Amino acid sequence: MTSKAAKRTPAPEPDAELGLLLEDAANASPETRIEYRDRVAAHGADAVAAMEAWVEQGRSPGFAIAVLEAVGKAADDLGAAQVLRRIAT
Repeated sequence: MTSKAAKRTPAPEPDAELGLLLEDAANASPETRIEYRDRVAAHGADAVAAMEAWVEQGRSPGFAIAVLEAVGKAADDLGAAQVLRRIAT
C-alpha cells in the first residue's frame, strides 16, 4: 500500500508574483515574515499548494498554517483544510 504522499503530484511552480512573495517571505526574519501572510493568501488555491511545498522544503510550518488559515477564511476552506491535515501528519 502506498502512502498518500506518494500518490500526490508535485505542486506546480507558483506564478511569478507569488514566487517573489514566497522568496521574500523565506528571506524575512521570523518576526516580520507574518507581514507576507495576506499577500500570499490572496493567491488562493495557488497559495495552498505553495504552502504545502513550503513545509515539505523544511520551512516554517507556523507561517504556512497562518497562510492556510487566511485562505480558508477567504476562499478555499476545503483545500486549506486538506493541506493542514497533511502537514499535521
